[in-house]
Amino acid sequence: MSRLNAIHQMVADLHFGDAIGNDARRIRDALRSWGYRSDLLASTLDTESASEGALYHSYHGLDLPGTGVILHHSIGGRVADAALRSRSKRMMIYHNITPAEFFEPYHEDMARLIRKGRLELLLMRGRFALAAADSEYNAAELRALHYENVHVLPIIIAYEQLDLPACPRALAALQGPERKVVFVGRIAPNKKQDDLVRAFACYQRISPRSRLYLVGQYLPDERYYHAVQQAIHDTGAIGVVLTGKVSQAELNAYYQKADLFVSMSEHEGFGVPLVEAMHFGIPVLAYKCTAVPETMGDAGVLFTEKRYPELAEMMDLLIEDQGLRERVIAGQRRRLPAFQPASLLARLREVIEEFERA
Repeated sequence: MSRLNAIHQMVADLHFGDAIGNDARRIRDALRSWGYRSDLLASTLDTESASEGALYHSYHGLDLPGTGVILHHSIGGRVADAALRSRSKRMMIYHNITPAEFFEPYHEDMARLIRKGRLELLLMRGRFALAAADSEYNAAELRALHYENVHVLPIIIAYEQLDLPACPRALAALQGPERKVVFVGRIAPNKKQDDLVRAFACYQRISPRSRLYLVGQYLPDERYYHAVQQAIHDTGAIGVVLTGKVSQAELNAYYQKADLFVSMSEHEGFGVPLVEAMHFGIPVLAYKCTAVPETMGDAGVLFTEKRYPELAEMMDLLIEDQGLRERVIAGQRRRLPAFQPASLLARLREVIEEFERA
């Protein structure tokens, strides 16, 4: 067995706050600590990530002897083609691909990239020495497509970032007696923020002094952003705040001040914000679909039907009933050890050693 001395990672985009990029950063740091040369390569870099990665088409280290490459796959693009053209030993980490039908009514370009990613997933079978997925839900999809040597490797949560001081300005803005319902995630059709607005509007009939914070990036000209705004208008919900992209310190402020985390998302390959909310001791109410039940385990409160008035009553109970609230938080606290970095890094090392042997 020839040992690898470099293992680089390729992602479609390296942007601040993106769960896949954060996971790749943690893996890179671990690889470097174990003695490998390791760089992050992407097709685009935002300003916050410019010093941490390189554009893949200008990088010349993938064909050197003793080099491995990890492709993070979640959408179509040229990065996958570049990974397959390299002479490096190859491994895939699969983060799932959001079904294109979520985006087709709102964003045809995104739907096209998703369909391309799905086609690439089919065509890339047999081209990797090893495949990993960040949930059993994702791993099962790879096995159904006849991928071999598939491992489960959950996303490594950056707790040290969550434990940084919260933004004082954001904390001050969040002061007040209003009940604060939070969801964290890019404004996107699969995240179903429009459904969350409808449930929140029902909750406001129970608790008028309440606010909903939709924390996540959006583009004002995107159709789904306008669909969320239309839901706000149609329901008469007030106090709904779409924050846009926030800093880590601002995100921590929203988590610190939240009374409840609610997810209506209908497609999650893992669910990083669910774990983050549990870390902050926020009760989680989430739609039971895709990898959400796997992420939550026996923790939180999951529902299978979007009956908004009933969900509003549960929201009220999780905020106001202290006994229920404490029991839910205690259950979430028992779930958190499954996502501790030490055990996940040990699992990562096992997968990397298997990658070397494959």
